Amino acid sequence: MVGMAHERMRISTMTDRQLWTRLGKMFIHRKLSDFAEAAIEAGKPALSVAAVAKLAELNGQNPVEMARTSSLQKKLATSGHERLLRRMDA
Repeated sequence: MVGMAHERMRISTMTDRQLWTRLGKMFIHRKLSDFAEAAIEAGKPALSVAAVAKLAELNGQNPVEMARTSSLQKKLATSGHERLLRRMDA
């Protein structure tokens, strides 16, 4: 859980601009997944959707399908993020 604690700390202490820059530099799957989950918890839907989309791209998957089958599915669905993912996929 150290990864999640680190991502929560980053999201709570960095500006949105810094977070977007950080996301652009991430390529490790576990970090992206933790970042997406922490962004959901922090109420930053665009950031979490972008992280899931990047993770899907790295895996060669459709972001909407990945969100439905990943461990983030329940959190994305309950926070309205799936609608944003569908818009991105269109």
